[in-house]
Amino acid sequence: MTDDHADYVLAKLSVVFPNKTLTVEEVKFWIEKLAPYDFDDGMEAVGMVADSSKFWPSWSEFRDCLHAIRRRHDTKGLPAPTTEPVSKEEAKRYLSEIRASLR
Repeated sequence: MTDDHADYVLAKLSVVFPNKTLTVEEVKFWIEKLAPYDFDDGMEAVGMVADSSKFWPSWSEFRDCLHAIRRRHDTKGLPAPTTEPVSKEEAKRYLSEIRASLR
């Protein structure tokens, strides 16, 4: 996320939580912490926080939302579950392939 994107995320949070006034140091902190994350994930996290919090979130609360969004995006690439029974050999082969891909 660029500094401008992080500023926009903070501006959105400021709209959601108008009673919080950020200091210059807080803004620098948040910009630094948001840098490794995707802008779209940051905006989605703002929505999650807006729906679940009454007060400006701590960084760890906001980061938890970002990580939840990442996990949800990561699971979209998984194969669709099947209801067809598979043999033990097929199951073992499939599990071996999964284990190999995780290494």
